[in-house]
Amino acid sequence: MGIGTGAFPTEKLTLDQGNFALTGTSSWWRYITAKTQTSVFSIGTDPNVLTGEANGPMIQMLGTSNGWVPGRINYYSRSSVGGSHGTTISQSFANYNASVSSFITLMNLHDYDGKGVATIGDVPLPTTSDYGLMTDRGILSRKYLAGGASIGLFEVKEIGGEAVAIIGDVPLPTLSPNKYGLLVKNGILTTKVRVALTGTPEWADYVFADDYKLMPLKKLEQFIATENHLPEIPSAEEVVKEGVDLGQMQAKLLQKIEELTLYVIQQQKEIDALKKKVSPTKN
Repeated sequence: MGIGTGAFPTEKLTLDQGNFALTGTSSWWRYITAKTQTSVFSIGTDPNVLTGEANGPMIQMLGTSNGWVPGRINYYSRSSVGGSHGTTISQSFANYNASVSSFITLMNLHDYDGKGVATIGDVPLPTTSDYGLMTDRGILSRKYLAGGASIGLFEVKEIGGEAVAIIGDVPLPTLSPNKYGLLVKNGILTTKVRVALTGTPEWADYVFADDYKLMPLKKLEQFIATENHLPEIPSAEEVVKEGVDLGQMQAKLLQKIEELTLYVIQQQKEIDALKKKVSPTKN
């Protein structure tokens, strides 16, 4: 049957333009398009909006009846509809990719232990409900400016098998493998920084051990004259190229302070010994 088609209809029922309405005695159960302000359009297996269950997938396009948000679209899959909005177990969005002849998961929305969880891509649900969003790829946030330009706000991606967070338009590291987990363009302002160490050997208290060997001052003088920096401290060129590890550098600076303290103690002993030779203590 064709209505207003002017030609043989392509389907068993074809409507060309105009409104189509199926109305009944109940204002709640009305299939309608653009006809009144109170309308419901439902697709499903024996759906019952008030008290029943959607025995299969169900889609509702709702108007203003019963307090529903105007224009709201609800999708239910294997779930009970009762109550105001129902209990949604899972909502799945996928796309068929002809090149691989299979469906590709786009997004899943879950009611997970009473909490909403969104997964993007083929991501399994976690073992806890502590997460609200999971993705199997990176995250990119950009702000688009006038003239088509844009600036990077926040990005999370995988580089060389490691997770990296990027704030601002920061050039990606050229080192392989990548050593950094956070890249920030304009620096970080904070009231406190705490660097964790993996164990006591990373700190410099080993300088005070009995078997620690201080470099003789003459040899230290020769090293400085040749290298223009302290032993085990990176040169200016190395710092420009590699940057500075805060925890490691703090330990190295402490090492030099402790070595300097030992040099001072050693020299004070030599001074005291010389004083005794020059002015022996009278008994």
